Amino acid sequence: MELSDKGDGVYEGTYYRFLDLGEYRIVIYAIDTKGNVSMPAETFVRQSQSLQLSVSVEGSANLAVYDAANNECSKDGCDIPQAAFTAADSRGQTVSLSPSAEDVYRIVLQGTESGFADVTVSEYLGTNQIFSDKKSGSGIV
Repeated sequence: MELSDKGDGVYEGTYYRFLDLGEYRIVIYAIDTKGNVSMPAETFVRQSQSLQLSVSVEGSANLAVYDAANNECSKDGCDIPQAAFTAADSRGQTVSLSPSAEDVYRIVLQGTESGFADVTVSEYLGTNQIFSDKKSGSGIV
């Protein structure tokens, strides 16, 4: 993890990958420019908010998400535990998931018309968005 030098010997960094609920032990070491390593400092963080993942598509494609057991979440039904499918209109679809750190998902888009779509994958902790990536164009479907 990279830390920012805030001056006066203060360094700061943010880490958002405490995905599962519970307590995490953090051990901190400092290394100076000569390679000397400090004694460790220990602290704990309690994660009380679950990670939420959303996959959205806007455009001429049908969205389906599959988990590692090949359970599906799409307009045809949602069999993935703690997942939901919503359709905002005829061209907007979202699958919302509550994954653990070990979960793996496969996203499938099936073109319906011109083949143009925008796909956005976002992660949230509580109401705070911590990651978002959007892909646009005709080459994604």
